[in-house]
Amino acid sequence: YFLSDHLAIGVQARVSCLGRKLDREGDNASRYENNLWFSPFLRYYLASGKVGVFAEGSFDLGYGFIKQTEHDVTEKGNSTQISLGVSPGIYYEIHPKMTLEFSAGWLGYSHVTRKIEGIKETSSQLGFNFKTTGLSLGVTFKL
Repeated sequence: YFLSDHLAIGVQARVSCLGRKLDREGDNASRYENNLWFSPFLRYYLASGKVGVFAEGSFDLGYGFIKQTEHDVTEKGNSTQISLGVSPGIYYEIHPKMTLEFSAGWLGYSHVTRKIEGIKETSSQLGFNFKTTGLSLGVTFKL
């Protein structure tokens, strides 16, 4: 929802799927994690027009399911994550009611809790992330 020509609020929903082999000698270990995200945001458009630049502040809430296999034993669990941060981005207006968006990087705080078969692990991160895993492509529809 646009509050003014340069300021908008909104909500994003997204799904992430991660699968990886765990690097353990002589073992066929792997972890799969699927997450659902809900992210309210505040976006400020620095330059507007058919092509523009924006800065977005967001509060992300995520919940997911984990399946981990190690030594032919499969364990299941869940994860929760909260984060608060700022991301830069650019957009291209395809149609007056539709834009293509690209954002990269993130500056902020993140806290993750994973519980697998009764074992709880937590991690927190404060910092800057500009890896290829932090790239996102999206489409915005204006009602």
